[in-house]
Amino acid sequence: MPWRTEPLALVTGVARLGTGWVRLLRQNGWQVAYSWHQLPPPELETLTQTQPELVHGFRCDLEQPYSAGKLFDQVTHWAGKTPSLVLHAASRWFNDTVADTTEEAWFTSLRLHAWPLAAWTRQLLAAGTPASLITVLDARTSAPTPGEFSYGWGKRLAAGLVADLARQAAPLVRVNGLALGPVLSPTGGELRWDSWVKALPLGVQPPLSDIDQALLFLLNSTSVTGEILHIDGGAGLVRRELSL
Repeated sequence: MPWRTEPLALVTGVARLGTGWVRLLRQNGWQVAYSWHQLPPPELETLTQTQPELVHGFRCDLEQPYSAGKLFDQVTHWAGKTPSLVLHAASRWFNDTVADTTEEAWFTSLRLHAWPLAAWTRQLLAAGTPASLITVLDARTSAPTPGEFSYGWGKRLAAGLVADLARQAAPLVRVNGLALGPVLSPTGGELRWDSWVKALPLGVQPPLSDIDQALLFLLNSTSVTGEILHIDGGAGLVRRELSL
């Protein structure tokens, strides 16, 4: 493809929130590669068809060994340059406890939520150009939550990596996190969801615009690294059980 001057972003996990982030990045002048696992969102397929040099999708199962590094290499080959931003939003929830979890669930969660951060930081450092890595976290997993053993520990390990990777990758690569609260209402269980939102310190569901602004803040604030911004209505301040 022709060489382009726009900065390149890689976005993983585009099933729900990620689709909006691809749009947001395009609106702010980014060339965007995104990964999908099962089916690409129709809206992003349309963008890929109408702007093939600016938006491109890659099928990737990040739960598989070596997949994170391969995805990075594919995106670099497509664009002819390495990403200046990697936004890792791919996630998978597991409903388990230590009594009924499996080795597969445990290592799948670690491989999906935590390992890509180390793999991509290593590749961004090797590229030798300034870059930013942002991972999407879950405000509820700041403390162990019943019924989320594998998922919770995968997310907590990812959160713990933010500061360590930021220290090791500075000054070339900035590493930050976005810890999200109840930003997308589930299908089913709305009454319990609403009661949980009302019990938050702010008593409101964070609007998607708050997340967009937080993402742009991390992108544009070149002196910020090793930080986790909570966009959660105060969910990170309290521990509540939520099983939907």
